[in-house]
Amino acid sequence: MYAAYGSMVALINADLTLEGQYIDVSIHESVATAQENAIQTYDLEGRIRRGLGLIEAGNGTYKCQDGYVYIVAAMGSNAHLWYPLVDWMIEEKIPDAEVLRGEEWAISDYRKREESMETFKIIFEKFSAKYTKQDLYQESQKRKVVIYPVNTAKDVLENPQLNYRKYFKERYSESVNGTITYPGCPYELEKIPWELKCGAPAFGQHTAEVLRNLGYSTDDMKSFVKRGISYAK
Repeated sequence: MYAAYGSMVALINADLTLEGQYIDVSIHESVATAQENAIQTYDLEGRIRRGLGLIEAGNGTYKCQDGYVYIVAAMGSNAHLWYPLVDWMIEEKIPDAEVLRGEEWAISDYRKREESMETFKIIFEKFSAKYTKQDLYQESQKRKVVIYPVNTAKDVLENPQLNYRKYFKERYSESVNGTITYPGCPYELEKIPWELKCGAPAFGQHTAEVLRNLGYSTDDMKSFVKRGISYAK
């Protein structure tokens, strides 16, 4: 979506200038602006969304030394990710890890059994308790195992990749009388620099402007405010 949006901006600019330009689109940054909508669900519906928990053995959220990681160790009958993970645990001499080496673990229905999920959870969390989520993530990349951290907002803000690319932007906000850190743009155009022009408006900040554009007079707006119809800052 962001690649398409950036391309449209570049195309409009090319129509005006007859010049093309390079577009840099980061998957990592695109994902950082498109997280799960749990916050919006609570804000708009007053409902707290919950995770699915463990879908099957080796597929779900598990504890580690400093938080949680999410694992995708198998999908259906495709278990080529399962055995490298098990071999890693065996290499680390985790108690009972050899149990997970059986061929039955390559069968999805077997992994979905309550007993199987509990067995894997006990064994894996003995292993994951030794490491931080970043340790597990970094090493899993080398071993072609899918383990990734469950990040907090603080983790995202401190992410080395996002900070290396100067993704986050800061801007002073009158509404809070302080500086706020905002997510940046997930696409960069070679010839059109992106900038953060304004933050979220304060309550009633644009009421007068909107009403004026709709044709209401200053006296009308004063009357609206006095009667509690609208609020203008």
